Amino acid sequence: MGISGAVGGFTSTIYLPSLPVIAVDLQASNVTVTLTMSLFVLCLGIGPVLCATVSDTYHTRRAINIVTLSIFVLCSALGYVVPSVGLLILIRILQALGASGAISTGFGAVSDFYPPQERGAAMGFVASMVTIGPLLGPILGGYISAAWGWRMTFVVTACVGGVFLIMQILFVPESFRDVKRWGDGGTPVSSTDEESKGLELEDSRTATLTEETVHVEEAKMSGGKQVHPLLIVFRMLGIGFVFFTSLCASVGFAVMFATETVIPDLYLEVYGLTSSQTGLTYLAGGVMNILSSIVAGRSSDYFYHRAIRKRAETSPGMSGEHLGTPEDRFTPWTFVNCFVVVPLGTLLFGWSIWARLHIGVPIAAFGVICFGFSDSMLTSSAYLVDSTAKFGRSASATSAMNMFRMVFACVLSFVATPWVQAIGVQWLSTLFAVLSILSGLGLMAMKIKGSGMRERASSLFA
Repeated sequence: MGISGAVGGFTSTIYLPSLPVIAVDLQASNVTVTLTMSLFVLCLGIGPVLCATVSDTYHTRRAINIVTLSIFVLCSALGYVVPSVGLLILIRILQALGASGAISTGFGAVSDFYPPQERGAAMGFVASMVTIGPLLGPILGGYISAAWGWRMTFVVTACVGGVFLIMQILFVPESFRDVKRWGDGGTPVSSTDEESKGLELEDSRTATLTEETVHVEEAKMSGGKQVHPLLIVFRMLGIGFVFFTSLCASVGFAVMFATETVIPDLYLEVYGLTSSQTGLTYLAGGVMNILSSIVAGRSSDYFYHRAIRKRAETSPGMSGEHLGTPEDRFTPWTFVNCFVVVPLGTLLFGWSIWARLHIGVPIAAFGVICFGFSDSMLTSSAYLVDSTAKFGRSASATSAMNMFRMVFACVLSFVATPWVQAIGVQWLSTLFAVLSILSGLGLMAMKIKGSGMRERASSLFA
């Protein structure tokens, strides 16, 4: 799931180093070409909403991935012959919708296979796989564009998507945890197997999974009437703790994406870098992204278990798995990243370019930004999964958050280039630092008030 989810990130960044070249080739303004990036990330937020609701409602993850990857491969191939910036925008929109399936089902599959005590590390692994795409995209894209032109990047994405599509068809089983049909494995359970499988479900880990999935049908119903799939996710965003968590988690990603969008023009203007050289500068950000995903996942599980142990000391009569709360996912490391790491990275990035310091300084600063934002995104995703899994809406909740952050990233990346021209990169980075601090305050409020907000919203899932 994680490997397939890398398609979206890979496609979003593979032609980032070529943006100035594309503007010249298609005779379009820099702002218009930036729109191909902004609308891509916007649709990468809307697409998973559709996929996740269908996945949760019709109990399938595999079919969603196969259909959407097929769309992605076709649209990528068509991108090679696109003659104008208007059609390029259309192709990018369709590409994003095609890459959406694996994003929504990947994190939803975590709730299918893992109990709350192990989800942090599992989501860290999925997130680290997803970040491989953005890591390789600009590096390969810069050299491909320099050697064969920017259009060849579409051929590469079509081939990558085709490989992942074949992998999905041949090697990935259905993962949706419908206990009546799938039991404890990845293949259907016959009636003669049900008794033996029932014995295995007594295991505490599997029992947790069973509890989470028996509510799927209940979560689809409201007042005895079937809820339309699209309304499920919009209702998610109408739930206080989902909306507020999504808003705060969106800031870090939007800041990172807007920063990487302005990098090609800034590095060309200030440092005179070519597209292949610019692509290499993204390596630091990609590596730090992967490292942060792993560290954040393991620290999330560590603090989750520590909170359970502390409560067990005061409540010896209760079992450990019932002592953990979703709010335990917000760790001290989360707030260090929001209040210190990301603001430091953004300030160092903008002001070092303004002062024309050595190119290594903004490259390192962008790596710091990528390291910091990953934690808040992963932590918030784990929080929403823990809060909604027992109602069978983990995929819908994380996709609602994904839509929110992609919309935010679309807006911020689109206005970033005009703002750099109007107020300078140094003041834009200062604004980004303030936004990160505000998001940290919001997540701190969720740490303190989230339990009450979840309790008040529980009736909405019934």
